[in-house]
This record gives sequence, structure tokens and C-alpha cells, in this order.
Amino acid sequence: MEKETVQIIEGITGPRHGSNSGSPVIYLKHPAGNGHFETVSRNIISLCGYSADEFSQNPRLWYDVLDPADIENVTATHSHLCRTGQSTNCTFTMLHKNGTRVLIRDESEPVFDDKGQVVAITGKLTQIRALPQTPDISGLLDEKIKDIIFYLRLEPEFGFEYISRSCFELTGYTAAQFYNDPQLLIELTHPDEILDAVTLREKFIFGKENATIRWLHKDGAEIWVEISTRPVEHCDSIVAVEGIIRNVTAAKNAELKLRENERRLSTLLGNLPGMAYRCKNDSQWTMEFASSGSAELTGYTPEDFLQNKTASYDAIIHEDDKQKVRDAIEKALLSKTVFRITYRINCHNGQLKWVWEQGHGVYTPQGDVEAIEGFIADITHRKTAEADLKKSEEKYRTLVESSTEMIVTVNEHGTMLFANRRAAELFGISSDKLVGMKIQDFMTADDADDCIHDISLVVKSNRCLLKEKRKVLNGKETWLRVSMVPVKISADGTLGVMSIASDITLQKKTQEQLRESEEKFRNIVETSDDIVFQLSRSGTIKYVSPRITALYGWEPAELVDKPILNTTPPTEITRVSGAIRTLLKNNLLKNFEITQSDKFGHLIPMEINATPMHRNGKIVGIQGIMRNITERKHNEIELRRTNEVLKEHDRMKNEFVSTVSHELRTPLCIFKNILSNTMAQLYGPVAPKLRKNLAIANETIDRLARIINDFLDVSKIEAGKMLLNICDVDLQKLVSEVVEAFTPLAQSKDIHIAATMQNSPIIFEADRDKLVQILTNLFSNAVKFTPAGGNINILLSEYDQQITIAVSDTGIGIDEKDLANLFNRYVQVTKQITAPVPGTGLGLAIVKELVEMHQGKVWAQSSLGNGTTFTLLLPRKQA
Repeated sequence: MEKETVQIIEGITGPRHGSNSGSPVIYLKHPAGNGHFETVSRNIISLCGYSADEFSQNPRLWYDVLDPADIENVTATHSHLCRTGQSTNCTFTMLHKNGTRVLIRDESEPVFDDKGQVVAITGKLTQIRALPQTPDISGLLDEKIKDIIFYLRLEPEFGFEYISRSCFELTGYTAAQFYNDPQLLIELTHPDEILDAVTLREKFIFGKENATIRWLHKDGAEIWVEISTRPVEHCDSIVAVEGIIRNVTAAKNAELKLRENERRLSTLLGNLPGMAYRCKNDSQWTMEFASSGSAELTGYTPEDFLQNKTASYDAIIHEDDKQKVRDAIEKALLSKTVFRITYRINCHNGQLKWVWEQGHGVYTPQGDVEAIEGFIADITHRKTAEADLKKSEEKYRTLVESSTEMIVTVNEHGTMLFANRRAAELFGISSDKLVGMKIQDFMTADDADDCIHDISLVVKSNRCLLKEKRKVLNGKETWLRVSMVPVKISADGTLGVMSIASDITLQKKTQEQLRESEEKFRNIVETSDDIVFQLSRSGTIKYVSPRITALYGWEPAELVDKPILNTTPPTEITRVSGAIRTLLKNNLLKNFEITQSDKFGHLIPMEINATPMHRNGKIVGIQGIMRNITERKHNEIELRRTNEVLKEHDRMKNEFVSTVSHELRTPLCIFKNILSNTMAQLYGPVAPKLRKNLAIANETIDRLARIINDFLDVSKIEAGKMLLNICDVDLQKLVSEVVEAFTPLAQSKDIHIAATMQNSPIIFEADRDKLVQILTNLFSNAVKFTPAGGNINILLSEYDQQITIAVSDTGIGIDEKDLANLFNRYVQVTKQITAPVPGTGLGLAIVKELVEMHQGKVWAQSSLGNGTTFTLLLPRKQA
């Protein structure tokens, strides 16, 4: 087989003698051998300087020409081929006999027997390129150095010209692998720090800075490396980079640990409620270090304080405390002791804070003060709490002294250690004199023994005691509610008793009065004709007075805890349920009439008045009174029957008045015409005496006509037949017309009439004739009851959509007690104070009805001898 293989190899490469450096070297190896060549082509000498014969004579020569770092890689590649029977390839460095290095590609294939077993390996070795022996890397060529030294070509093709064998120890990859794949430089980079080609060029190639990055070893271990580079230029262009890669994992881990320790320290200082610092011992306490807590404490960041950049610490100390702080620190520095001091600072936002500072000096070997280190904490809340406590103690002392209760503190023997003002008043001795006296000396013998027993019980049990006692103090019987509380009366924990005694004499009297009142109320409830009851929220009867037995036949015990609906007829259940819901909404129930069933099934009309019951602001039930209204219902029925009869009588009366009035108006009109024609001498001359009698008759007919008209108006109003003819009325004009109409009559009686009206016109929607009738009635009365020389005034105004008309006179006036009946029908109050004046007493009643038909109001103001004012108020917007 060897002879056949040699012939095959020589057929490919030519005779054994001579060389062909451009052709690949063909070899044959047995898989079971020690890895040396069985046969190799003669051009092997061009790759490594050793001939094929030398390889045949020296089986170990193969391992001598392999770079030690690549032996494992090549061996593993061939072993894989033998196991799998698959072709493989790898790249490695071969050491030339003249000392140079050559980058070789090995492409191998299995040779199988007829059974399919791998019996040999054949392959070819191809030179990729020769590696420079001495690249220019500033003399760093010592292969003993563990750092990676490299020379990376950028142009014309990116790749390593040289990389030291230490790359294997640092990365797990051989130099041949880096030659074959220069991108390993990037692939080694930790995923968190992957660098693309642009970043690599910018950050490393131009040598602007040393870079420290994480790599992943071939076995997955994380390592830190520092890369230092220097560009190689040619014709003003960077064509390569030379540099060194150093393993700085230990230093980086130490750095990371230091950073973590610094972070922990920073976190610790940041979480402390205050500020750690280091400062100079100068006039401004110049800060060399301040923790982040300074911002929360003072409002200034550490950077603001460092070297007094924005503010010095001395500047924020309260002006009144600066000297105290300096004196305390200087004293501690002189004695080389720790100082502790409390003072105030002014924060950046103007807030005043209290701080507590503890610190000490840092000294040089010569004993001089180098710096001051310490910690400053915010104690504003504590100071505020102390101030509040002091105020609370003062308030407590004031409360105790001003308390209406007697407060004394005694030891176990009854000796008073403290007594407030009220105690002094009750005992009749000043507080300072009571201290040291025994409390039992102010009691009867029995009370004293009882008091000492109670004090001993409280001290021994260390528990409170509450009692009510009747005692004689200063000869006066007094009820006291005594509360005894164990208290410490000395630093060693000795217990005494604080006794708080409230004078409840008045309360006891009140309780007795309340008991008597409840007894009286109970007697009233139980003897009342009405039924008193209480219901729960659900309508259950919780109390019913004994009167229920007489009215309903039920005993109270038969109804209590039963629903009220049990005694309610089915027709009334809905109304009763609705009433309960109304009451539970915090509404009152007044005059609620309902029919209830008695024990025997009879229906009884009842009237209920009820109200919700409250407790702690919540409705807890219902209480009320039920009254039997059977008799009232009978009376109401009788009253309605009587009212119907009266209404019928009134209707008949109105019809009679209306009929009579109409019957009287017809002859009156005839008489009026006859008298008018006679006085006009249509029937012939009329003698003066007869004319006078005819005038008297004419006035009498006019007065009778007015009386008849009043009766007719009242009849229409009562029958609801009086209608209003609404139109726009010029009130100034209307008032002027009425004044003009009454002026002759007033002048005949020597009465002066005046009108006061606003300048702007007042147009009002009303029945003009009814307004004239109203004013005519008022003016007629004013002229009638005003003596000669008097005055009548009428005022017309408008304000806030209200029309006011007031008619005033200086007449005889009206007694104030008669004003209430003034507008009633058939009332003439002047009859009581003057001679009778002709009239029906219907005029003012008609005035009131007509004003109210206009949705207005009318009233009178008067007193005897001071005249009268009638005021009309008419709203613009009528409902």
C-alpha cells in the first residue's frame, strides 16, 4: 500500500528530488499511528525546510515543526475525522527550519477499506502566507511575556500579520485561529460589550485611548483585558495597528469590588438620616467630603459645599449659634476628644432646622489637626416634640390647676404630695399648706379608715379604683365620684395614688329629679287618654302605654315585639308602611289619620303624630302618640251636614239680595230720571224751596244706588262671577282723573288733595274700572272722615316689579285694635268714636277682594287722632 501511495503522491507532485513550493504538500497518515507521516510529498521542504526523507527518518519531526499551541488543535481535528469518517480542515502555524513561521491550511479526508472502516488519513497542506519573524512592535517580542502582542494589517486586507502565542493561554484560541479568522477579536467580546468594526477602528485603531473590555474565554470564563494600540502609517494613511493586550481581570475585579464597596458605603451614607463629612479646620469649615444626605438635610448638594463652591457650612449655621459651635469643636480638638453639640442651621429654602453633630479631629503624626470628620443629623422633629411636650406639660399643669375636680397625689400612708386649687377650696386650706398633711385628717373616722384601705388596695394591686362616696366636707354633705390611679412618686419606682374627686352632688340631685320626672311622665303616659308607642326600624312594637287596653282591648304584653301591621286592616297596610318609610327618612308625621282594628275586630279611627328616634346621630326607631278620633269624626260629619245647610241658606240669601237689588234698581232709575228732568225744569219752572228738596231726594237716590251696587258686587264676588277685564292702564293718568273727580267735593269741605308720582310712566296690566272703584272707595272714606282744613295725599311709585299706591289722610284715625276687622264685611269701626256715618260697611271689603283678584295686598296703618294710610301693593307678574 505504501508503494502505491507514493506513486500516487509523486504522480501529483513530481519526483521526490527537487521542490515545488507552489503546490500543496500531500501526505498519508495511519489513524492508529502516533500522528507522524507515513508518506509525504517531496515539496514539504518548501513549507518547513525539512525534506520528506527527514520526516521518514524522524517520526517526531512532525511535532517539532508544529507550533506547540496548535498541536492539540491539529490532533483533535484528525481524531474527529477518524471517529466520524468526515472530511475536516484546520489552520495552524508551522515553524520553518530557518526560524520563520508559516500559516498552513490542512485539508484532510478519510481512506476507507472495503468494510467501510477508516484505515488512513490523506490530506494536503497549503501555505496561506509566511508570518514575519520580527514585526515592529516597539521591541515587545519576548514570547515569555503573558501579554498578547499583535500586528494587525488593515490594508489591503484585514488580518493579523503577527500575534504572539500567549493568545492561547489568554483566550483559548491559537495564533493560527486568529490568523485564519481575525474577526475572533470581536467575537471574543462579551455580549454586553460587542464592538462592531466601526467602533473597533474609532476606539482602538487610532490609538486614542486604552480600552478595557470584557472577553469570553473559549471555555466560557469571563476575563477583562486592556488593549493598548498604536497606528502604523504609510503615505499619510493608517495601514496597520500594533499593540498589546494585557489580562487585567484581577485588577478589574479588584476595581469592581472597590466600586461595590464604595457603592455600599454611599448607599449606607445616603440612607443615614443626616450628613457624613470631612472638613478643614478653618474659619469656614471648608468641606473636603460631604455625603449625599446633605441635600435632604440642608438643601445644598455635596458639590455645593465642596471647597465652598456655592456655600460654606459656616455660612448656614445660625448666627446666634456660631460661636457656641466653634468653642465646642476647638475644646474637643485641644483635648483630642469627641465633640457633641446641638445647634440650628438655615437651609437653602429658608427653613430653620435643629441639628445634632458628633465628630472628632484627624491628626498628623506630629499631632497637628489635619481635618475634622463627623456626622450631622436632623433633630428638628425631636426638638419640636420636646417643645410640644413642654407645652403639653404646661397645658396639663394649667388644666390640673383650673380643673373643677379635686386632684391630689398621696403616698401609701395618705400624706398629700400635691393638691390642686379645687382641693384647696374643698378642704379650706391653701395648696402649699395641704402638701405634707394627711388626707384622712379631713374625714370622719369611718371615712378615714375606708380611704386608707382604698389607697392600700390601689398600691398593692397596681390597678385603678372608681367609687362614689357621700362625705361631709367643711360641714357640708357632698357626693364625690373618686377615681384612684396608681402613679410613681419617686425615682425608685415607689407607687402612690393620684386621686381625682368630682363633686357630683348636683348630678345626684339631677338624677333624683330625673327619676321623679320619669315617674311623673310614666304616670302621665299611663293615665293619658292617648296611646304612647315606640316602634323599631322594622315596625315592631317595642312599647305601648296601658291605655291601649281600654281602647283596643289588647294588653301591652300582647303587642310588644309584634309587628304593628298585625293590628292594621288590609286596606291600610300600604299607608302604614309608607308612613314608616317617611319617618325613617327623618321626616315628621303629623295628624296622620288611619283606621285600626281592636282585639275584637272593630275598626276604630285614629290620629297619629310621630317622630323618628335618634341615637348617636342615627335613626333607631319611631315614637309617637295615637288618639281615638271616633267622636271627632262624628262631629266632622255633623259639621259638614250643617255647613251644607248653611251654604244653601247663603246661596238663597245671595239670590234674594241679587233679586231685590235688581228689583230696586229699576224704580230708582225711574225716580232718578224724573228728578233729573224736574230739576232741569223740563216740566216747568221749579221753586227754589222745591229745588232744594229735589236735590236732597237726588242725593238719597244716589246713595241708595251705591248701596245696591255694593250688595251686587259682594254677591258677584261670593258667587265667583266677578271677572276682570285686563288691559294696559296708565296709572299716572288714572290717579290724576280720580284726584280731579274728588277735588270739588274736597274743596267744598276745605280739604287739600295732593298727588306724588314718579316722572317715568307706569303702564300696568289691570282692570281699569276696578282700579277706579278701589281708589274711589279709598278717596271717598278719606274725604268722609277728614275734618275741614285737613289734607289727603296719594303716592304712586314702582320698585322691583311692585306697584305701590298709598292714600293718606289727616282724619280722625282708627283705633289699632279695630284694624284687624277693618276689611270685614258690614264693619263700620268709626261708629264707636263719631256720630254714625251713612254706609253699609262693604266698601273696604270690596276693595280687599278686588286687590286680591289682582294678586295684590292692601293694608291700613292708623291710630286714633293721627289719620289713616291705606297702602296697595300690586305685583307686575301676576301668578
